[in-house]
Amino acid sequence: GMAGLVVLLGDAQAPLERAIALAPHFAPPYLLLARLFDAASMRDDAARHYRGFVERARAADPLLPFARERLTATSATTAGGGAP
Repeated sequence: GMAGLVVLLGDAQAPLERAIALAPHFAPPYLLLARLFDAASMRDDAARHYRGFVERARAADPLLPFARERLTATSATTAGGGAP
């Protein structure tokens, strides 16, 4: 459930953020954090990390289309029905 996700996020967040701090141009930790934030319905944090991945990933990265799709979904405003 949600409680388990929050615990998982707590356990994973610090080492992943440390990895980003040590190697800010390395894309994978951004996607891992984005997926954890996404699963916990933390849309702003998810979008920020999906964006980090999209900006750093290789053009041929097979996860890029997924990350772009989730970036759009998590960036969309709920009230306005999506970005203009």
